[in-house]
Amino acid sequence: MGCPNYVVYLEGSSGARRRITSDIIERSAFIQGMIDFGVDRDDDISVRVPLDEHLLDPLIDLLGFDVVAPDRFEDSTLLQLVPVLYYLQAPDGIIDSICWTIGQTFAIPDGQWSSSRVEQQWHQHARTVGLADLPGWVVTELTCRLARLAFRDKCPWRVGHSIVHWSSRSVWGTLRKDWFSNMPSGTAVHELNLGYNWIESLQGKRVFERFSSLRVLILSGNRISTIAPGAFEGLPSLSSLRLVGNQISTIEKGTFTDLPSSFQKLSLDHNSLPDGVLAGMSTLSELILSRNQIVRLTTGTFKGLSMLTHLDLSGNLIVTIDEGAFDGLSSLQKLYLESNCISSRLVAGTFKGLSALTYLDLTCNRIAAIDEGAFDGLSSCQQLYLGGNCISSRLTTGAFMGLSALTYLDLTGNQIEAISEGAFDGLSSLTNLQLGRNCIPSRLAPGTFKGLSALTYLVLSGNRIAAIEKGAFDGLSSLRELYLDSNSISSRLVAGTFTGLSALTILDLSGNRITAFDEGAFDDMSSLHELSLSGNCVSSRLTTGTFEGLSALTFLNLSGNRIASIDEGAFDSLSSLIKLYLSRNCISAIAKGAFRGVFTLEQLHLDDNHIRTIEPGALEDVFCLSDRDEDSTGGSTDEYEEPPMFCRLMLAGNPICDGWGDDQYLASGLPSGVFVKHWVDEFER
Repeated sequence: MGCPNYVVYLEGSSGARRRITSDIIERSAFIQGMIDFGVDRDDDISVRVPLDEHLLDPLIDLLGFDVVAPDRFEDSTLLQLVPVLYYLQAPDGIIDSICWTIGQTFAIPDGQWSSSRVEQQWHQHARTVGLADLPGWVVTELTCRLARLAFRDKCPWRVGHSIVHWSSRSVWGTLRKDWFSNMPSGTAVHELNLGYNWIESLQGKRVFERFSSLRVLILSGNRISTIAPGAFEGLPSLSSLRLVGNQISTIEKGTFTDLPSSFQKLSLDHNSLPDGVLAGMSTLSELILSRNQIVRLTTGTFKGLSMLTHLDLSGNLIVTIDEGAFDGLSSLQKLYLESNCISSRLVAGTFKGLSALTYLDLTCNRIAAIDEGAFDGLSSCQQLYLGGNCISSRLTTGAFMGLSALTYLDLTGNQIEAISEGAFDGLSSLTNLQLGRNCIPSRLAPGTFKGLSALTYLVLSGNRIAAIEKGAFDGLSSLRELYLDSNSISSRLVAGTFTGLSALTILDLSGNRITAFDEGAFDDMSSLHELSLSGNCVSSRLTTGTFEGLSALTFLNLSGNRIASIDEGAFDSLSSLIKLYLSRNCISAIAKGAFRGVFTLEQLHLDDNHIRTIEPGALEDVFCLSDRDEDSTGGSTDEYEEPPMFCRLMLAGNPICDGWGDDQYLASGLPSGVFVKHWVDEFER
């Protein structure tokens, strides 16, 4: 069979053309395929292929094209463009090889799709056939154009798969329904991803009507500014439409009308939408409008969205919420309003009608005060986020009334200066309270947390608390974790400070100014597992009985204090202790009996002290050596052979280690046969 009479040209932006010679045409494996597209093999096909001038000449050099006089031809159809890129092949058929498998590359079964898989397969194939050896700019241009033609004219959906992913900057301009004219009607594509292309507008009605089985349509990351009314008609199974990150500033009436009853999720975040753009989506369950330019929520804004369960308005410019703004949202469960400009006060009735709401996020606004009744009607709300606002002065009585189901309350990063007695009235279900990084000063008074009998987690870090009065934690019988780090608690911890916290397992007092502990300071804390006192001003000595009653303690951090000595039996009652941190103190000697009874210890951190001597027998209990004799290690131990150890000992940065230069040493004063490594503490301090 002879070669057809094809005359194919490449044309640059200045009008210069290059003709593809017939021997290249004859080599193409795609000529037979042209018959399937209805092209008469006896036709002369004149093709204009627009390429940037900087790309044209190197391609000519690469492929050996003949040069002809520059004159213009009419634009070809996309069908006529198909053979051009098939003819742009090196002698080993690189482009032909990629095109041969294009359908398989994009045929992905349900449940196996991921956003990057197609791109990974494409580049992997390019490497295996040698495309990666071409100059980078050539590869970019060829793959981009080949991708576009393959998507439209090779029709990847012909292979009968259910997901089509095409996000390679190969689709641009105005999208009309004839763009899909080569696709057989009724093809069972369930998900179509045209995200991250250069689509600017959807023109005409029923643009995607050939996708009658479509459930998910992704158009995110394009340049869409205009959507014709009715563009999404003809999609009886559509459930999700994603238009994230476009340039949509207006939505014409009728754009989202006539959507099917199956339609549930609309994502319009990162556009330029103003107020009042929604109507006619009664079946919608999830609406994402974050990162737009909405300034005010007026009465009736969401009218008709009775099935909506998730509403995301985060990252807008909302200053005011009118009374009745959420009318009609009787099914709403989650409301995201973080990172707006909501200012002044939350007034009574703001969230009226949201009886099904379980989650409300108001983080990072400009809220200064909460009026009594502001949360009326939110009887189902379980999580409330108010962090990063400007709530100042005092939390007043009744501020959270009506939130009987609330379990999580975040007030982190405000300017709260005081908490009135009864401020948390009505929060009988609250389990987690975040009050970190506020301005709570002076003293925690009795009754501060009255009524919070279910509370298990309390954060008061980063405030200005100077003292804790007896009874400050009365009623917190369920509390398990208490964080008081980075405050200004000074002087002594007196007996009874934590009375009533019998269920507490974690207590963090690091970064304060505590100088000493009275005997009984930790009474009634038999369940405590972790105690952090690092970065305080504990000075002089640790005396016997300091930690009396903490029999369940496994972690004790006393690093960064001013401890100079440890009395015999200071840790006597800590029978479960596993980790003990005494780094960065002023300890100069370890006396016998200092660590008496700590048989369970696995880590002892004494690095960066002033230790010069360790009395004989001082560490016997630490290393469980009191009953060990020479035979227990199988006789004498070679000087450089490390024997079994029961505890990791950190001694780096002490005078006793001066002169050490190798990996391990026998330190003067340690029990016979015990070696230590010259480590810097590798654990969290």
